[in-house]
Amino acid sequence: MISGIKDLKRLMAFPAVMLILLLSLSSCGGGGGGSTEYAGGGVSGTGKYTGVVSGFGSIFVNGIEFSTTEATILVNGQSATEADLDVGMKVNIVAENNVATTVTFEPEIQGPVDNIDLINNKLIVLGQTVVTDSSTIFKGFSSLNDLQTADYLSISGFYDASMNLRATFVEKKASLTKMELKGYVSNLDEQSKQFEINGQTIDYSGIQSPPTLNNGDFVEVEGDLSGTILIASKIEPEMSVISGNPGDEMEIEGIITSLSSQTDFEVNGLSVKTTSQTTFENGTSVDIALNTRIEVEGSMDDTGTLVAEKVEFRFMEQQEVMIVGRVDDVSLAQSTVTVFGLTVKINNSTVMKDESAQNLIYFGLSDLQAGDYVELGGFVNDSGEIIATKLERIDDPGPGNDLIRGPVDQNSETLTATSASIRILNLLVDLNNPGVQFEDRNGNSIDKNTFFNTIDDSKTPGDIVEAEGNFSASDNTFYADKAEIERIN
Repeated sequence: MISGIKDLKRLMAFPAVMLILLLSLSSCGGGGGGSTEYAGGGVSGTGKYTGVVSGFGSIFVNGIEFSTTEATILVNGQSATEADLDVGMKVNIVAENNVATTVTFEPEIQGPVDNIDLINNKLIVLGQTVVTDSSTIFKGFSSLNDLQTADYLSISGFYDASMNLRATFVEKKASLTKMELKGYVSNLDEQSKQFEINGQTIDYSGIQSPPTLNNGDFVEVEGDLSGTILIASKIEPEMSVISGNPGDEMEIEGIITSLSSQTDFEVNGLSVKTTSQTTFENGTSVDIALNTRIEVEGSMDDTGTLVAEKVEFRFMEQQEVMIVGRVDDVSLAQSTVTVFGLTVKINNSTVMKDESAQNLIYFGLSDLQAGDYVELGGFVNDSGEIIATKLERIDDPGPGNDLIRGPVDQNSETLTATSASIRILNLLVDLNNPGVQFEDRNGNSIDKNTFFNTIDDSKTPGDIVEAEGNFSASDNTFYADKAEIERIN
């Protein structure tokens, strides 16, 4: 029985964001053979991996359990243990037969907060724009409201089409021994020994033997801040895109960073193409768009392009969902959680984290029960199902702190002299209370009429609205104290 529960926890604790899985066939001592642990193929547990930590009990990365008993674990270049790793971190693993020899974590950005944009859920750190969403894992704080400028952050994630970092993990640190930044070299000045990464000036004059640099190189920089200039103590060129050899089986999860057409695009900078044989899950080819998070399974062709056998949608901004409330029901058989009467599907890629007082390290769907409070982040798929990309158990936030965010249902607005309401995910949101605070897309206070005149319920998906208040199970109605326009689709 214990073994069965452990297996279920593992099943429900796979990562929300698996950045890139490169299955290195040459390291396996053979060609295209070997066992396949999940769709996408390749040799399980042997080779080099880059992915997001999804759980512990050993370490789970890219849906595979790796033993770390013999591993050298490095965190920011320092010797560490498995206890120094967290769910949401992107790590590099070298392993053989599911036994890790090295596990390495290095953040994409590490530095002080320059600016906090609560309206757009963004941060500026070392001059870089960091985007957070309902799937981002926070450690040391609960929301961006808890941060102040000059707070130190360590951030892991992957870059979008504008070289903004889409964060999978953000940790607040008391201090930092070094600043760290990754990105493309621009405005290189070899005379002054300076260059920029997305507007952040880097001075490398103190490095005695710097690497040869060119504009467009992707590098990792470590150093200290002097005013607004990052004084580099170390610069390492890195590969911006991980690719494979012809015939290699690959599985990539990340952001669509370039789009020539809906059959020809890039994920994390790697060329991908779909064919008439490609299957789609939680969406269709019509949903292929810039900055959409997807997983692609397929094989490399002779041109270095990943030919997709399957495309699975992981997160869609236009269909974003966030739910904070009490659990009504948990179905292990159906892999679902019900909150506010809404059924949310949990799948292999849903990241599970326990932020409650119980603080379970090994947390899965079997540990959740009716009456628990959760924060769910995800999206609505093309079949109208709510798909969770993240599930966090939290402590009871208290009255007035229930939350529902999602696209407004088509033709659901009601505004009369005696009634005001909308529907989100088919849940009735009552806006009749005279004390309801209404806000526009920029966080400005607006009146009820302006709110209803701004949102458009004639389209699908509708505009994204967030409501805070209290859910009443007796009449299945969400009574809002605040309604804010989050996104105009």
